[in-house]
Amino acid sequence: MEEQRSDYGFCPKCGALMQNGKCPSCGYAKKINWEDSSGMDWNETETGRKGMSTGAKIVLAVCAILLILLIVFIVIGAVFAYRSVSGSSNGTKDLTEGFFDFYGGDSDDDYLYDYDYDYDYEEYVPSADDDYYEEFVNSTVQGLSYTVEWHYESVYLDDTASEGYFYAEYPMLVGDDEELLGKISDEIRDYAFFYEDYYTDDDASVYVTAYVTYMDEELLSVLFNYEIYGSSTSLYWISAANYDMSTGEMIPYSEILEEDEETLAQRFRSQSEIQNGSISDLDAMSDEELLACLTDDTTRVLFYTPVGVELGFNYDTGWITVTLKDKTL
Repeated sequence: MEEQRSDYGFCPKCGALMQNGKCPSCGYAKKINWEDSSGMDWNETETGRKGMSTGAKIVLAVCAILLILLIVFIVIGAVFAYRSVSGSSNGTKDLTEGFFDFYGGDSDDDYLYDYDYDYDYEEYVPSADDDYYEEFVNSTVQGLSYTVEWHYESVYLDDTASEGYFYAEYPMLVGDDEELLGKISDEIRDYAFFYEDYYTDDDASVYVTAYVTYMDEELLSVLFNYEIYGSSTSLYWISAANYDMSTGEMIPYSEILEEDEETLAQRFRSQSEIQNGSISDLDAMSDEELLACLTDDTTRVLFYTPVGVELGFNYDTGWITVTLKDKTL
């Protein structure tokens, strides 16, 4: 009986009668030490919620800090990458350090185009034996008293929100006669930058590509292909500059082509059909309208090639050129 009484008592927390050392009402349990044959102590205490250990808390805190730092580094990296691409050249002109022959350079420049593409394309090399001039290409020649070196310029607007952009690639001439070649080079650059204002005035993208279509000791022909893409303006235009290399003077179109105006329009149509196929805009022109385009220096273009003189004109949506074989140099 005495042992039984020791198992009962009143709960110090709620006053209920305890059984076997535990309150059936609130769950309170008093400490009872049991000592088994091995001498180990077993303690029963009041039940409660388990908390996170100190080590686990430290690990969780470290992980949270590392995650925050990773996010910060990613954001900073993205900001710097964007600024380096879109803002680093704003308001500046990027000039190539040193000139090099873009098409006739040494093998050290091959990496610029080494994309390992398996194309069957062969670069067109114009020849006097060709039926006509097939496409705009460079026909630079080595071993002359002057050489061609290529220059590239990119100009961005200061306003980073603007889409305005200007890019030009054009030839510069170097050789013994620095004064004469410098004069021609300055004029070539002026041609390349003729539409420069469009990228600022119309917030447009302007691309200019120049071609040396013919060169020898007596003559030089440079063709300029302009492409302008703007919010309110789109322009596709070509122009050419032909030089007498003995004087450095530009050769007027009228001296390059002395053609019978009565047959010029029809001859142009016939050659265009052979060279370009059917062109609806050309078919829609009358002979009088076509002749006006071919004789007006604001719309027509003439330049020398190894195949012959190339005659063309600009109109609202583009340009057309044909080869006059009997004008082969």
